[in-house]
Parts: sequence; structure tokens; C-alpha cells
Amino acid sequence: QVAGQYGLQLQLVIEPALPGATINVYGDTISIQGATQGRTTYRVTVSGELLDDFGQALGRDDRVTFKVGRAVPRLSGPNSNFVTLDPSQAKPAFSVYTINYPRLWVQVYAVTTQDWPAYWDYLQRYNWENKDAEPPGELVLDKRLPVESAEDQMVEFPVDLSPYMDGPSGHFIIIIQPPNPSQEDFWQAVRAWVQVTKIGVDAYTD
Repeated sequence: QVAGQYGLQLQLVIEPALPGATINVYGDTISIQGATQGRTTYRVTVSGELLDDFGQALGRDDRVTFKVGRAVPRLSGPNSNFVTLDPSQAKPAFSVYTINYPRLWVQVYAVTTQDWPAYWDYLQRYNWENKDAEPPGELVLDKRLPVESAEDQMVEFPVDLSPYMDGPSGHFIIIIQPPNPSQEDFWQAVRAWVQVTKIGVDAYTD
């Protein structure tokens, strides 16, 4: 039994289980949302005991089948242009999350605090004028790296920064994007100034 919008009680069974399922009712429409799994067939059973506005029962169970196709390739990361890594990490690593990308194009620029104004200028030029704008700093990594994951599974993709550190702290501009970005998916690129330090930490939740 799942509580629906406006306090309605909907007798629904979803098979296989749908994590985070939410049920909403709009007039004569029932909307089901949740973390669907790609390439999966879901069966939804509506109990015959469900009542309409006039108190009449549906009378018999009603079953509907939904086929979910392959998950659309996606890439996402922190929604911030400045990230401070957790000082408690064993290795300084910047993470993004991805699904159905076998590889990701990773660029890491080593920078200093003096590059901060140039970084903001780069963001402005990239967002409003020139998608080919180059960030400041020294390019220390420019590779398409493999993603270890099964099909249709969201995974964390960490970029280890320890090989590029010069001491216990450092600053980097990191750009992670699909392996062969097109005009349609350039918006998925993750861009951030990443600070490695032992004296500060940002916290965020999703």
C-alpha cells in the first residue's frame, strides 16, 4: 500500500521493486516515479479494491506492463565551480557520477591561487562566448580514461590527484566530459576549481 498525492491510498504492487517509488494522482491519471533500472520490464498491479470518486470499487485487479529501455548515458558532478576535497580522504580524489559511458575525457590543470581571476574569466568566456576557451594553468593530465561499470549502472568515477601534487596541498582546474562531446551533450561537462587542503572542508548532500 503506497500513499499517493493528497492523502489518497493506492493499492499498488510494483514488480520488480522500484527504489524510491513515489505515486501521484492527477485526475484520472496515476503517475509512478522512481529509480528505474535500464532494460527492465516492470509490472504494476492495481488492486480491484481501489475506489473512485463515487465510492465504486474497480472490481478486479488491473495489471499494466512497462518496458524500460537502455539508460541514456549521463555524467554529473558537484553543482559548484569551487570544490574543497575532504581532508580525511586517503588520497585526494575528485569524483563524478556516470552511467553508460565506457570512457570519460579527463583534463587536469595545475594552478595556483594567482590563477583564480583568470579561472573566472575562462568560465565567462566558455559559457557566453567561446566553447573552445582554454583555462589557465599547466595541463598535467589529458586522457580518455576507462570507466569500470556494468551497463545501466550509475557509478562513482574518482580522479586521483596525488600524482600531480607538489606537497600536501594544491589547486587544480578539472574538466570531465563525455569521451567525444558533441554540441548536444557539451552541457554534461563538469568543470571545477578543486582545492586540496588540510585546513578546510565543504559539505554538500544530494
